[in-house]
This record gives sequence, C-alpha cells and structure tokens, in this order.
Amino acid sequence: MVLRYFLKGLLLPPASCLLLVVTGVLMRRRWPRLGPLLALAGFLSLWVLSLPWTAQQLLQGLETVPPLPPEALASVQADAIVVLSAGRYLGAPEFGQPQPDAASYQRSQYAAFLAQRTGLPVIATGGAVLGEGPSAASLMASVLRNDFAVADVQAEEASQTTWENARLTRALFPGDQQPRILLVTHAWHMPRAVWSFEANGFSVLAAPTRFADMQHHDLGIVRYLPSAQALADSSAVMHETLGGFIYRRVYR
Repeated sequence: MVLRYFLKGLLLPPASCLLLVVTGVLMRRRWPRLGPLLALAGFLSLWVLSLPWTAQQLLQGLETVPPLPPEALASVQADAIVVLSAGRYLGAPEFGQPQPDAASYQRSQYAAFLAQRTGLPVIATGGAVLGEGPSAASLMASVLRNDFAVADVQAEEASQTTWENARLTRALFPGDQQPRILLVTHAWHMPRAVWSFEANGFSVLAAPTRFADMQHHDLGIVRYLPSAQALADSSAVMHETLGGFIYRRVYR
C-alpha cells in the first residue's frame, strides 16, 4: 500500500514535473541537447498545469455527470445513499480527536442533504489508509449523526480503493437483488466511481457534488496566473484519468 502511494505520487504533478527538471539538469553535460529540453519540458508542464485556465479545461472533460436537481429528489426511488470517503484529518488538535478531511466533510454534507430530502439511509464507505487511526467511514458516520442529525447511518470500514468501496459495500446488501443507490462523491471522481459500482452489481443514480471547474469561471486574466489550487485540480484530473484507464484493464 505504501509503495502504491509512493509510485502514484511520482507519476502525478508536481513530482513528475520536478522529476523531469532534475533529470534534465543531471543529463545536461552528457547530453547537452536532450538534458535542457527535458528540464524545459518539466518547467513548462508545471507552469501550464498550474494555470486555472488549464485546470478548468481538464475538469470540464472529466466532470461530465450533471448534478441532481433538488426538486427531483422527492420522487427518487432508491435503497440507500452511498457516500465515498476521501481522506482523514488525524491530528485535529482543535477538536481533540480525528476528523474527516475537507473533501470527506463536503461529501458528507451533500449526503446529509440528500438523506433529509429523501428519507433514505446512508452508507459511508472507506477504511483507514495505511492502517492507522479510525476509518474514514467511521469519521464520516460520526459527522453525519452529530453535525447533520442523520440517524440511519452505516459504515463500511475496510475498503482502501474506489473498487473496494464498491465491492465491500455490495456485500452489505442481499445477494439476490440489484441495489439501487444514490452515489455521492466529488464530480471529478464520479465517472470512475459509477463504473466501479455498476461493475459490482449496483444500479447507480449519480449524485455528484463540488464541481471544481466552477471555481475557475469568471476569473478574467487571473485564469492565466499559476495557482496552487489549479495545480491540485489538474493533478486530480490526471489521477482520475490514470485510475480509470487502469481500472478498466484490471477489473474486467
């Protein structure tokens, strides 16, 4: 598991871009043409991926599942709401105990919104990455109960990946039925999540939240100035694109 996260970090920006720069610098004496070209490619890729305009274009290609209209929720037919975890805030000195990270909290907020309008039970799914501390699902379940007053909450606490989210959540339902669920995750994560859950026997009604491309709209000239948030969004798109490519070849 540690090796998987290490390799993923190397393949994604900014590490992959910086690796190109360092490789180019180290090669410049032996290969005086290729070395500088690699360094320049690494620098330019880091710059371009840090632009809000680039992040917006990439996100628009990934955030293809539209939001659920709030007025349509009253007529939704489903067995449960399944909300996928993102990460954990383990230190949390201001709370005195671990909390969901920002992305997990945002997903929990929308799952609670759906639960309040549909009356459906909620299943939070996600384990303790690297095996330390409480599971992400248990932290989300606590937030759903205590912060949003959602009474009917269940936690699947063993999964480590989106595929395992789907496979282990499926085991919570009777084997002879095709569960129909509202699936909650970030909009950029939804295509891979839907594919995983449908491949594991679910009928999925996608309920994406936090459309990241919207935050890069109407920025004017600022869209062409590098920002840390834009780089993070570009990296998320590349992560999801790579993940979707691998999933469709490994889990067939």
